[in-house]
Amino acid sequence: MLIRTLTLLALTLLGSNSTFAQTLPKEGTAIVSGRVTLKGDPVSDVAIGLQPVSRTGFQDSSKLLRTRTDADGRFRFSGLNADQYLITALAPGLIAPSDTPYEPQGKALTVANGEVIENLTLELKRGGVITGRITDAQNNPVVEIVVRLAKMDSSGKFNSYVSSEIAQYYRTDDRGTYRLFSLPAGKYKVSVGEPIRLPGGIPPSGMGSYYPQTFYPGTPNEAQAKILEVSEGSEATDVDIKVGAAKELYTASGKVVDAESGKPVGGVRVGFGTPNERGQLDAFIPNDITANAQGEFEFPSLMPGKYLAFISVLGDNNEFYSEPTPFEVGESNVSGLEIKAIRGLSISGVVAFEGPMDSSPRPNLSQLRVIASPASRSVVPLNHAAQVAANGSFRITGLRPGKFSLFPSPRLPGMALMRIEHNGAPIRDNLELQPGEHVSNVKLVFGPATGVLRGQVRFVGGAPPEGSNYRITVSRVGGSSTNNSGAAVDARGQFVVKDLAAGEHEVKIFLLLSSTPTAEISRLMSLLRQYSQLVTVAGSGETQIELVIDLSKKEND
Repeated sequence: MLIRTLTLLALTLLGSNSTFAQTLPKEGTAIVSGRVTLKGDPVSDVAIGLQPVSRTGFQDSSKLLRTRTDADGRFRFSGLNADQYLITALAPGLIAPSDTPYEPQGKALTVANGEVIENLTLELKRGGVITGRITDAQNNPVVEIVVRLAKMDSSGKFNSYVSSEIAQYYRTDDRGTYRLFSLPAGKYKVSVGEPIRLPGGIPPSGMGSYYPQTFYPGTPNEAQAKILEVSEGSEATDVDIKVGAAKELYTASGKVVDAESGKPVGGVRVGFGTPNERGQLDAFIPNDITANAQGEFEFPSLMPGKYLAFISVLGDNNEFYSEPTPFEVGESNVSGLEIKAIRGLSISGVVAFEGPMDSSPRPNLSQLRVIASPASRSVVPLNHAAQVAANGSFRITGLRPGKFSLFPSPRLPGMALMRIEHNGAPIRDNLELQPGEHVSNVKLVFGPATGVLRGQVRFVGGAPPEGSNYRITVSRVGGSSTNNSGAAVDARGQFVVKDLAAGEHEVKIFLLLSSTPTAEISRLMSLLRQYSQLVTVAGSGETQIELVIDLSKKEND
C-alpha cells in the first residue's frame, strides 16, 4: 500500500495513564521456537544462531547460542533471559532472513522474561551465484585478487555489497577462478582491482604493484560495466575479466617538525588519507606509522592520486596536532614532505560516581576511555581520546581550538552518564577551547542505571514501507547529549532498551536506510525526525510504552 502522507500520534500506556512499572517475571525462563522452511518445505539439520545484542547495538559473539533443526525443520531455544537478540539460519548457499544491510548477522528479536515465542518462521531462499575467471594480458590466472560486487538499490544506484557469510570467497583461487554464492536476487556489477579513490582500499603494505579497477566485461569505466541480473537460485557463469598490466606502487616520505622552531619532532603517529573536493579529509587509512627520533616517516604502497598527510590522533597522550600537508603521487616516489607539529590544547578532569552503587560492582576505570569529538567538521575531523587512570583522572591532549563533545567508551553496564560538569556547572552539549586555553576541572558523573524500557511500535491508518527497519533512541532529559541509548525495532514492532537511569527520558524513532531514499521515504524520514515522546522510566522493573504511528494523517497535522 502506498503511503500518501504521514504524521505521528504517540500514545503510551497508563500514566497520565501513559506508563507503568511492573515486577519482572523470573529470569532465564523465556523460550523461542520455530521452523525453517524452503519454498514451504522443512529444512532439516540447519544451524540456527541466537546472539544477544550489546548495549552499543553490536552482536555479543561471546554469548552466541546454537542449535540445529530437526527432521521437521523445527528448532527451540529455552532458558533465555530477557534481551534483544539476533536470530539467523546459518545455511551456506541459502539466503536467510538476516541478509539485509542493517542486520548482516541476524534478524532482530526482542524477548521478555518468561515470554514464549512460538511458530517463528525463518523462510530461506536459494541464493544466486556469479562465477568466472580473472586473467592478465598474457591469459595467466590472477591469483588471490579481490573480486568486488556492487548491488543496485531501489533508486537505481549501485552500492558496494559484501556478505559476512561469504566474504572469504571474494578472492580468486590458484586458477584465477572465483565463485560468489548466497547472493540475494538483484542487479550487480562485478569488478577487480583497486579503485582510484579511497575507501576502495590501499593495497596491503609490502605489495609493490596493483591492478587498476576493471569492470566486467573488461572496462575501467563503471558506466560501461555490464549489469548482471541474479534471480533466486540462478547462476551467472563465465563472468570473466581480463585485467591490464599491473601498476607500480610508490612511497611518500618526509619529516615532522615543530611549527615554531622547525626542529624535528619524533615519536608522534602520522596518518594519511584522500581529500574531497573541498580539500577536507574524505577517507582515512588507519595505520601504525610513527615518526622516528629524527621525525622521519614513510607511507608505503601508495597508488597515484592526491593525499593529505597529518599527525594522527589515534592513540592516547599525543601532545600535537597539525594542519594537513597535501601531496600528490604520480609515477614516482615522493620525498621531502613536511608536517608541522602544533602543540595542542587539553581537557582534563575526573570520572566520578553518585547514588547507591551497592547493586552492582564498581567498574575497573582503567578499562574506560574518555573521547573528545570535534563538533564541527575541520579538515581532519578525528576524535581524540585518553585512558582513565585508576584514580579516575584523565587528560585529553593534542586538541585544536574549537568545540568538543565528550563521551565515555565503552559504555558501563548498569551505569549511565548522568551529566558532565565544568567547574561544578553542568554542560549538555559542547565544551569550547579558546586558543591557548587548557580546560581543567571537568567531571563525568555516572550513576546507577538499572531501568528497562520495553515498548511496542504500532502502525495505524496504513501500512509502512515493506521491509522497513526502525531504531529507537532514548536520551535522559537534562543529561549529556552524547549519552543516548537505543535498540532496533524487531519484525513484531517490539523493542527493549536496558541500563537506563531512573527519570524522564525522550524517545525517538528513526527509519534505517538500506538504499537511496525515494521521495516517499524521504517524507517519512522527515516526519519521523520531528517525533519525540517523553516517558518516565522507573529505577527498577520494566517501564512499558506504546508508540502508535498514524499513517493516515497529513504532514504537520
